[in-house]
Amino acid sequence: MMRECVEAGLGREGILRDGLKVRRRAASSARLLRAQGDPRWHAMEWVTLYAMAVNEENASGRRVVTAPTNGAAGIIPAVLHYYRDFIPGADDDGIIRFLLTAGAIGILFKENASISGADVGCQGEVGSACSMAATGLAEVLRGTPEKVENAAEIGIEHNLGLTCDPVGGLVQIPCIERNGMAAVKAVTAARMALRGDGRHHVSLDKAIKTMKQTGASNTRRCRVRDKQSGALPAGVQVLTHGRARCHEPGVRGPWGTGNSEAAAGPWCVRRGASRRVPSRSGAAPGTIGWTAGRPRRRWAGRAAVGIRR
Repeated sequence: MMRECVEAGLGREGILRDGLKVRRRAASSARLLRAQGDPRWHAMEWVTLYAMAVNEENASGRRVVTAPTNGAAGIIPAVLHYYRDFIPGADDDGIIRFLLTAGAIGILFKENASISGADVGCQGEVGSACSMAATGLAEVLRGTPEKVENAAEIGIEHNLGLTCDPVGGLVQIPCIERNGMAAVKAVTAARMALRGDGRHHVSLDKAIKTMKQTGASNTRRCRVRDKQSGALPAGVQVLTHGRARCHEPGVRGPWGTGNSEAAAGPWCVRRGASRRVPSRSGAAPGTIGWTAGRPRRRWAGRAAVGIRR
């Protein structure tokens, strides 16, 4: 499914739906790269395009694998394709070990913090996916357990504090490019860990705990302030008229189905969601509350988005 999603994203062009008029770029960029000869000289550019291709599919409402969420669905497939396309000796057994290792790290994030952008910001989605991808790559490149754990820690450490700030509540800007950046960061994290001795000052457990604390702090600030001037959409005013759709239907437990993304498991296939507008009324992420008679602000990460009935 991940392979099909990447291939589909690299083959489709046009404008993404839902108002921002964002143009797909993965397919045209892939053509330019293919025209430049030996792809091994452009490995990191391909990693970026693999991730963007998946998230362009997600933004257009097509089928993706939550890895661990829709908003971060491009990172693990991109790094997995990097292993398959650019690492000598890559095989199906390596792909299985990659996914098992990445999934195990994803469970640590889910059980000890959160993988929901509505709960802890984008560090919980893109940060967790970056850590998972770095771990899987370090494992298939024959890293020791200490180096594999170090790769996971590096992957999340340099995403701590990342906010969920999509323009207009749509998983397009900055989400698509952010997946491409995080995929390259995951490869770098794995390579850095493999070239070390496995010893490091900050453990993965401490990094996950810090992510949870940072997310809780950011969430509290979002609830007491009407506007976050540092959020990306602060300079991009988007007013959505009519009833907004729920963002990303989630999954219950590790492998089941449900309605809360906060309970999402590492690997689930579902339709891409083009809108990310969690309610601040106390309802679970993925649900929308309504106030009759007047406009009410909804929160997309740290960005206030006005919604009128």
